[in-house]
Amino acid sequence: MKEIVKLEAYNIEQLVNLSGVKDENLEVLEDHFQVEISLRGDEMSIVGSQQQIEKTKKVIYSLLKLIVSVTQLTSFSESEMQ
Repeated sequence: MKEIVKLEAYNIEQLVNLSGVKDENLEVLEDHFQVEISLRGDEMSIVGSQQQIEKTKKVIYSLLKLIVSVTQLTSFSESEMQ
């Protein structure tokens, strides 16, 4: 089964942080959940069983939430220093 996940709510920096250097973070998720992940722009394709896709999406959204909060914290800290 294949599912396309739209990630238009996130900017390119956040999606780059999600994927990691040379997509190493996505590869870890692929190995753990036995899925294939492809990220092109703001569209992520996940191929695998429905159950594994759902588990993978849950982790991806959790990671993105963390990335966004860290980005906001960093931006806040930088503005405080000025």
